[in-house]
Amino acid sequence: MIRVYICPIIGTGVKGNPYKSKGATFGYQYSNYIPSNPATGVPTSPWSLAVLKSNDWTAIEADPTCDDLFGGDLPANIDTNEELRALLKNRTVSDVPLARRNAIIAVLDKYGVDRSDFTGSTPLWRVFQRVMRDLFGANVNEINIDF
Repeated sequence: MIRVYICPIIGTGVKGNPYKSKGATFGYQYSNYIPSNPATGVPTSPWSLAVLKSNDWTAIEADPTCDDLFGGDLPANIDTNEELRALLKNRTVSDVPLARRNAIIAVLDKYGVDRSDFTGSTPLWRVFQRVMRDLFGANVNEINIDF
């Protein structure tokens, strides 16, 4: 199953200790999104977005520095990026049960993600795109963000 986490960036950026998402350290299959300065390669944010795949989330759930973006609301049968994308495009904020929606809002607020224009009909895909835009900078066109 796939989940999306916001995790701190760790590593020093030197050979043998590259910059990476802390989500990459739990032994899961992963894709990391880390913004960096093109001139220096240094991350431009202290956090990253990690799309992770596992059958056991015990390790990352025990780490208070990593936050599940969708509050555990992704179904267990989501197993590929394509399935995740389709779910996020077809599920709206109001489709998420209230307790989990509140968990998502708390994560967005913790990282300062602008959600002022979100409504109940906002697709979760737009939530994902907004997190990516806020991670990579406001000059990024969030509509074109994909994975």
